[in-house]
Amino acid sequence: MASEQEGQLMPQPEKNAGQVAVLAIAKNEAAYLAEWVHHHLYMGFALVMVGVNRSSDNSWALLNQLKQSHPQLDVLDLDWIWRGTLRSFQKVAYSFMAEEIAQRHSNIKTLLPLDIDEFFYTSNLSCSVEDYLSQQPEFDALTLNWFNQAGDASAFSRPFDNLYGTPNSMGKSFLKVAALPDVELFTVHCPSFRASLSPKRHLQADGATYVCAGDETAIRRQQTKTIPEPIAGAWIVHRKLRSELEYRAIITQGSSNSSGDMLKLARKPFTRQLKTDQALDLDEDARTSYHLSLSEFIDKASLAELIANAQQGVAHRAELVKTLPVEVIFKHLGWLIDRLQYTESIDLFLADVSRLTVEYGQLLSLIEQLTTKAAEHALKIDVAQRAIQVAVETNNATEQSFLAQDTGQAADGARGLALALESIDLKLACRFMQIAQTHRPNGKLINSKLKAYQKQLAR
Repeated sequence: MASEQEGQLMPQPEKNAGQVAVLAIAKNEAAYLAEWVHHHLYMGFALVMVGVNRSSDNSWALLNQLKQSHPQLDVLDLDWIWRGTLRSFQKVAYSFMAEEIAQRHSNIKTLLPLDIDEFFYTSNLSCSVEDYLSQQPEFDALTLNWFNQAGDASAFSRPFDNLYGTPNSMGKSFLKVAALPDVELFTVHCPSFRASLSPKRHLQADGATYVCAGDETAIRRQQTKTIPEPIAGAWIVHRKLRSELEYRAIITQGSSNSSGDMLKLARKPFTRQLKTDQALDLDEDARTSYHLSLSEFIDKASLAELIANAQQGVAHRAELVKTLPVEVIFKHLGWLIDRLQYTESIDLFLADVSRLTVEYGQLLSLIEQLTTKAAEHALKIDVAQRAIQVAVETNNATEQSFLAQDTGQAADGARGLALALESIDLKLACRFMQIAQTHRPNGKLINSKLKAYQKQLAR
């Protein structure tokens, strides 16, 4: 998308020229807004609309400054939607933004709703969005698959510093403005049209008719039945992880739920580049030109200081995972370890688990969380084992509580804890089974298990 003068944006369309708009909701995304706006102007979008939602960072200051030099940027305040306590905020917000475009930007014929971590991409950044769409058959909706990037090596990397990731069956969809009246539900990934109306032309990136994978979960998530091959083509590049530091900030930025946990529970675990990852088809000349254009874009709008301040805010949020309330850590410890297990900060986080003070019943629940995660989500056993050890060792009252209990209760409790531990830490399991034997020396299961534990440990 670079012009003949290397590194510059294409000649920018005048306001109300061009036919394609991209829109996104932004909550505390100031660190990333400039790169996202730049990218979609670089790819030839005539209108870039950002809806600001409950942001406490400097998003408004950055966007207002950016608007002064880029009339293609339109910014909306979406706080009023949230104040209405609507459950489906995202769907309502996107629907509202689409209607705003339809009413106020008559030149726009096609919309692409995205998130700020999503980037429209064509092979080698060589084809503008207008050119790409002109090559497609007529459509009402056109779904592009996600290309989910692996974790970045360093904090606040530029778009396409990291080229590696994995194609995914989920994605995002272009939508014709003319089809808006026929949309029954403005869902996050692709629109749902009214069944009573004539069939809509819903295509996939390769021009074939859109086919959703058949199971109930796939239909709810709007997953495509097939993923285009090869990697060349058009994608929605999804920077869902970013760097380890930014990932920690992301997972502590969830919507407040009924318990006020403020964790983004839908986020997948952090992972670095895997051997199975593929690389985007972007050559070094095109990437250099793109990054030069981004630098000039930031300089022209004098955004460097605003971006640096926003990045400091992200770094501050990243530290929140270390200071979560004890009840939140306990409630979601299995989830937190699952998400952080491949990060360099996992040991520091486990050390913080020592702040937990739990009763026997809570400890048993904790172990159940971890063993379930280990079985269902490939949680590394050594990480789960260390978590259990920390939780048990730092709660000195655990063993003492058994000694103070009624003999029968103490035997049952220690035995239950040993059985829960046996698949993770045999030494700890043996230790608690010995406590159970102290209270119930003739217990058949206790003696049988203890004998088996000791035999395995002696090997």
